Amino acid sequence: MAASLKGLKKELKRLLKTHYQEQYSAIRPLPWRKDKLYSIEEIHINGGIELLIVEDNINKKIRWEALESYYGIYRDPRLKKSRRRILEGHAGYGKSLLTLKLAFDWCTGVKDSPLFNVELLILLKFSHLRSSSSIPEAIKRFILPIDSPITSEQIEYVIGNCKSVSVLLDGYDRSLFLDTFLGNDVTGIVQNDVLKQFDVTLTSKYLPDDPTLSTQRIRLTGFDEDARDQYIRNVAVRENPVTAGRIKQLLEDNPILSDLCRAPSLFAMVAHASEGELDLQNYRTVTGLVRGLVSCFIRQMGKTIDANNERGFHLTDAETRKLGEIAMEGVGYNKPTLWKIDEFIKRVGEQLCKGCIQVGILEMEDDDMVKFYHPVFCEWFAAYYVSELTSRDDIKLYPPYEMDGLDESEKNRESEILENADPENVLFFYNFASGMNSIAARNLHDYLNRIQGCDRLAALCLLEHEEQLEEGSKAIRNVCQKEVDVSWFHKETRQRSTINLLESASKKNIPISSIVCHESLRCINDAADKMIFKSGLAMNYLTTLQEIWFEQREKEYTEDEFHAILKFAAKCDQLVTVKFVHSLLPQFVNAGEAQAILLARNCEVFFHTLGVWYFLDLSTGSWQFRIGRHFLSNEDFENAAEMYRIFYHL
Repeated sequence: MAASLKGLKKELKRLLKTHYQEQYSAIRPLPWRKDKLYSIEEIHINGGIELLIVEDNINKKIRWEALESYYGIYRDPRLKKSRRRILEGHAGYGKSLLTLKLAFDWCTGVKDSPLFNVELLILLKFSHLRSSSSIPEAIKRFILPIDSPITSEQIEYVIGNCKSVSVLLDGYDRSLFLDTFLGNDVTGIVQNDVLKQFDVTLTSKYLPDDPTLSTQRIRLTGFDEDARDQYIRNVAVRENPVTAGRIKQLLEDNPILSDLCRAPSLFAMVAHASEGELDLQNYRTVTGLVRGLVSCFIRQMGKTIDANNERGFHLTDAETRKLGEIAMEGVGYNKPTLWKIDEFIKRVGEQLCKGCIQVGILEMEDDDMVKFYHPVFCEWFAAYYVSELTSRDDIKLYPPYEMDGLDESEKNRESEILENADPENVLFFYNFASGMNSIAARNLHDYLNRIQGCDRLAALCLLEHEEQLEEGSKAIRNVCQKEVDVSWFHKETRQRSTINLLESASKKNIPISSIVCHESLRCINDAADKMIFKSGLAMNYLTTLQEIWFEQREKEYTEDEFHAILKFAAKCDQLVTVKFVHSLLPQFVNAGEAQAILLARNCEVFFHTLGVWYFLDLSTGSWQFRIGRHFLSNEDFENAAEMYRIFYHL
């Protein structure tokens, strides 16, 4: 039996490695180009990755901290002793690519890899499990060659007799919308009832409903400027400095485009397509850029469907509308973005559906489900559909809270359709719909303006259409005249709209009256001149910012943290007021050049805690009582600090 086990194990490992190699050696950054393939070793760049630290589980005090590389998801000393982890991240942020990189490391014996000593690595999609009763059966059906004599029982036997097994299960979120019963293994894995002795990593856009308390959470935060620069240098346009410069300038000029390219898969698509397929000089809005990417798909579809069509192939309005009507069903958070292929064909026609699959607009999930290549394309087609519906001068769009008070005769279909596209849960849908038609832009701006917290997105939407640029700048100015809050309880989509609006205002030299960071600041990245929020989002320094508040309870700033904030403030050329509320600041300040810049600008720095305001004398770096302006003695400060720590139980 031992010899039999040894032989089975050797053959199973060989077949697994062969299968993984086929996957990690044929990656297509441009889904419409089957001739342009990369291996994972060539294309992998470390993006942002963070680990969740639970400080107080009872009071739900948590924070996210950066990991240096993907190796940290197994080795970081801050990890809890858990053999379960969930790797979270938006679509296109590299979850699946990371599983392939781990598979590559295992297959090629990378010594630094945390999987170097793992005896068996199992990489499966969650969708593989929906029609399988167990992991061994899924391996037999979806990994092993059809003519392999190894049975699922033998696979189970080998797995059960391995010293170390690591399991990677990709795409948990996609299984949430399947209408078939998931096997017992899936439920058991999530609840840590199955494969307890093995190391298991799940990837998902969303957090499973019932992860155990011992499950470690890690998230991918996408590409920052450094990662994008590295990708350009190492992978794309590396021998074309002119194109590389155009990519950088394009993203620097437009914060919304930069936001789009936080998704590594979308940035890679833009970077590679700029080598002859996209002329970046023609694109100044996110609508225009994605339209250009869609046109790349369509041109390739013309070659696929009719190689002799000299005029080129294009989607008719009717065909685009059909795709858009279906896409509208998948817009928003936690919406079903998978459709059964036979139903999809019934609705759009077989030629169109298969053409979209061949060039990559649509992707197959196993044999019977289909989805858009990336949610941004789902939103683009849905926006086309909605833009047509809302491009009438006589239409009035009613937000959901207004629809509830209308008679049936007053309601309209357009408002009912938009009710499903919650602005808090879509990233670019309203930008696209506005950029496609100036009348729709005006109608959607009015619609969004009547929804609480959406005035920022409403203003940005007007910038998507050339006829509305002046109105867009005016709308941004109106928002920035008021206090703009970035709060911890805002959903990420709202924070992104806020950051995009503030950075757009700064680019356009529009004054920003005041920003309030309400329990949302994580730190200042001094090297990158960026403010990092707890959500993982980052904001560049703003040259037109005039005042900023930091509201944060139970926070005692270190000297380094406070100095970093003052350095950030010094880079904001028009900033004249910095306030800290409910926090404790260091007793003495010595921020060097930044302190001198703020002093020359007559900038005022305050902090307020337990009912008392304190003012920073920038010439000495010491605090004064705001009332009376006399300096705090050591005893005064120590008393204030002790009271603060007692009050907040620090």
